[in-house]
Amino acid sequence: MTSEKTLIFKDVTVRYHDKSASVLSGITMGVSSNERVALFGLNGSGKTTLLLAATGLLPFTGRIVVDGIELTKKTADTVRDRIGFLFSTPEDQILFPRVIDDTAFSLTRRKIPVKEAHARAHDALARLGAADLADKSPFQLSHGQRQRVALAGALVAAPPLLLLDEPSSALDPAGKRSLAVTLSGINAAMLVATHDIPFAASVCSRYVLLNAGKTHSEGVDFKKAELCLDDSKI
Repeated sequence: MTSEKTLIFKDVTVRYHDKSASVLSGITMGVSSNERVALFGLNGSGKTTLLLAATGLLPFTGRIVVDGIELTKKTADTVRDRIGFLFSTPEDQILFPRVIDDTAFSLTRRKIPVKEAHARAHDALARLGAADLADKSPFQLSHGQRQRVALAGALVAAPPLLLLDEPSSALDPAGKRSLAVTLSGINAAMLVATHDIPFAASVCSRYVLLNAGKTHSEGVDFKKAELCLDDSKI
C-alpha cells in the first residue's frame, strides 16, 4: 500500500470486549484518492463495524491510516475531521431542530463563523437538490429528505474520505439514480457499505466482500459479487 491511499486498513481486528470473539479479523485493504469502493457482505459480516473502526469509535488492533494520519487515541479528532460519515439511519446523525444548523455543524464546531458555515451548508444542500429544506425541522421531512440532509452534513466540510453506510436504503429508483449521479461527481475517496449491488455498480469501480468478519474476495465484476452473496457461495 502506498502513501497515495486515502484509507488504509492493515491487519485490523475488532473485538467489542478484550475476551470476546473478534467481529473483524485481519482486514487489510485500502482506498485510493478519489476511488470509490463498495463493501459487500451478508448481515453480520462486519461492514458497519469496519466503517466505525475507521472513525475511532470502536477499539481495534492493527493499523488504520486516514489521509496520511495513523488513527490513535491522540489523533482521533484530527482523523474524524477528514471523514464524512453517513449512518444507515439518518435520524442517528441529525441532531438539531433546524436543517441548516445541522448541516453546518461540522463547520461551526471548527469555529468557522456562522454566516460562512450557513452559506456553505446551503451550497451542500443545493448540490443534493435540498436547498428548500434549509429552514425546516427534520421532523417534517421524509426518510429520503432526511438522508439528503445527512449526506449534505457529511459533505459540507469537503472531507477527503466518505464512509457511507447503506446510502441507498429506502430510496425509490429515482432517488437512487439521483444519489448515484451526486456521488459520482464528488472528489473524495469513498467506502460504501451496501447490500444494493446495482447501486454500487453505478457508483463504485470495485468491491471488497466480507464474510464472517474476514475478507472473502474482491474484484470489479459486480455480477460475480452478487453470486457470491448467495448463502451457498460463501
